[in-house]
Amino acid sequence: MNKQWVVIKFLVAASAMALWGVALAGPGSGPGVNQGARLARHADKPAEREERREARQAEREQKAEMRRGNRLTPEERRDLRRQINQAGQDLYQDGPKN
Repeated sequence: MNKQWVVIKFLVAASAMALWGVALAGPGSGPGVNQGARLARHADKPAEREERREARQAEREQKAEMRRGNRLTPEERRDLRRQINQAGQDLYQDGPKN
């Protein structure tokens, strides 16, 4: 009879732990939960998908800029110098006024 009680206690404890795990998982955490999101994602319009892709790309670029300490690459410096020179030429194309 002693062995039977050990087995019964074990089964009760195992059942309690299994139920506790299900309770901790909460609603909406079982298999197939993401299926609705997947279906909604495929139902999106191409323009919305493109917009989200562009937003993710801009965020990645911003993070990359932060990682390099907001320093300009040599290519970016050259472009900036060209833009500054072009703006100066546009402003002072007639030369200084006396």
